[in-house]
Amino acid sequence: IVGLAAGAIVAAGEFSVNVTALGANASIFDLGAVGDARVLLGFEQLTISGLETLRVVEEMAVVGPYTLRHAFELDSLSIELDLSVGIEDAVAVGEPPPFDAFSVSLGLADLEIELDTLVALSEDALTTLQIGSIARSPAGCLLDAVFGV
Repeated sequence: IVGLAAGAIVAAGEFSVNVTALGANASIFDLGAVGDARVLLGFEQLTISGLETLRVVEEMAVVGPYTLRHAFELDSLSIELDLSVGIEDAVAVGEPPPFDAFSVSLGLADLEIELDTLVALSEDALTTLQIGSIARSPAGCLLDAVFGV
């Protein structure tokens, strides 16, 4: 949810998240030591394109006693991740190292996605629901009875 708050739909069918806006702790990762130096990886920007080609093929189909299946298709999906790498050597400890930027891109075509969801409801929560509550907000009442995973 935090990632979604920092992200935005920047164009029709494109979602972009500025990872650095989440703070330094969220965007810089220590990959470990190489000799006397530490390798740091920075995540800058994530962009997903092609979302406008999403089609729902199957929505909430019952495939088991507690399982619902959702099926989607995408004509194309592109993912681009802007990264940076820096090397912090033992001599310059305490000073941020210089980072070199690079991008990683992935393009996919004709995607078919099936997502199975296991649903479990609390019998106690369901039996304590009042008819008026269900009439006013049926989805909200049922969501209160769903177990979190």
